[in-house]
Amino acid sequence: MSDDQGFEVVDKRKVKAEEETESPEEAVSEQQESAEMTAPEEPEAEEREQAGVADVYTVVTWMIEILATSAWQKLGLQVDPGSGKIEKDLDQARTAIDCVMALSDHISPHLDDTGRRELKGIVSDLQLNFVNQNK
Repeated sequence: MSDDQGFEVVDKRKVKAEEETESPEEAVSEQQESAEMTAPEEPEAEEREQAGVADVYTVVTWMIEILATSAWQKLGLQVDPGSGKIEKDLDQARTAIDCVMALSDHISPHLDDTGRRELKGIVSDLQLNFVNQNK
C-alpha cells in the first residue's frame, strides 16, 4: 500500500488570506516574535478572574464548598450522589469538618466581612449538626 494517498494537509489556522504566500514556518516565527514583543505583564486579580484563571483564594473557597458538601453527606443529612443513598460515617464527617475549619482559618483574612460571616456560618452549622448526629 502506498503512503501517498493524494492528500495535502494545509493548516489554515491563524493564517490570513493575504499571508498565504508566506511559508508556514515564516508565519509561525512572526507570530512568536509579535507575542514576545507584546507579552502582557502579570494580570490583576479581576483580569485573571474574567479570563477564567482562578487565584488561590478562589480555589481554597471551592475546596471548602466541596468538603462541606462531603461533610453533610457523611453526616447522613444529604444523599450521596454516587450511591444515591444516605450513608452515615461520622469519622469521615469529622475529618471533613476539621479540614473546612482549617481552610477557613487560612482564607478568612483574605475575605470581606460577608465572606467571613458565611464561612463562620458554614463551620458552625456543620459542628452543630455533627454534635446532633453523634448523640
